[in-house]
Amino acid sequence: MTVPASVLPPLDTPRRPVHPVPAGATDCHVHVFAPPGRFPFNPGRPYTPAPGMHPGRLIRMHQAIGVSRAVLVASNVYAEDLRATEEALAVYPDRFRGVALVRPDVAESELDRLHRLGFRAVRINLVLPGALKLEHLPMLAPRLAARGWHLEVQTKPETLAEVVGQLLALPIDVAIDHLSLIRPEHGDNHPGIAAVLRLLDSGRGWAKLSGPYVGEPVGPRFPKAAILAKRFASAAPERCLWGSNFPHPQAEPMPDDGDLIDWLAEAVPDATARKRILVDNPARLFGFSAL
Repeated sequence: MTVPASVLPPLDTPRRPVHPVPAGATDCHVHVFAPPGRFPFNPGRPYTPAPGMHPGRLIRMHQAIGVSRAVLVASNVYAEDLRATEEALAVYPDRFRGVALVRPDVAESELDRLHRLGFRAVRINLVLPGALKLEHLPMLAPRLAARGWHLEVQTKPETLAEVVGQLLALPIDVAIDHLSLIRPEHGDNHPGIAAVLRLLDSGRGWAKLSGPYVGEPVGPRFPKAAILAKRFASAAPERCLWGSNFPHPQAEPMPDDGDLIDWLAEAVPDATARKRILVDNPARLFGFSAL
């Protein structure tokens, strides 16, 4: 099996955003990694992380752009081994919350342990499938709902359009990652856009206004992604989140995290709505305490 090459590291010093962020701003989608060799990598991983992407490196970036909290999304480079994320949560329990990758038969005691550590959601990847499949969700979702957790979904827009009914049937909130990977070539009327709006309209769906460079690699403004983010934020500002996707695995060219804050400000120019997205919504969904 070919070993995936190490990806590029993020910019060492992001610029200070032109648009300052409010106190308590939360980055709702980041990854951290242990030193090489500490925990085994998944042989089927899509990439090998750059060395040095530890929590301290993340906090240094957040200090540069004014963000004070983060949601650590467990990476599939470790499969369902959560130890790299668990260690970060244990060291910074007030600053971080977690999103777990789990097996469908995860024990109740394990979910309780993860909750005590600060995990508040489970992620399913429909682009690079892992152990958790769509067919497992009807049994797992009530167990997550009982703990106040939600489901995070990485999916392409065409897939989301096919499965949105199944997601809405679950007794749990559902957050869609990275604008559902909608690209400019999908156009303004792609069924995936309608699916995100349907989730938002249900009152149980959330949209992460994150990863604009995934479908529009030439920044820093990402105008097509900004139009899409504005559309979602206008539909449900109380159901949108922002995330940097630090350390930007597989991104080329590497985005500046300061640009990503200013991109949000262009997409959501109203300061009150932006505060909801950066502060109030994450606090409600992930259980951060008041400052």
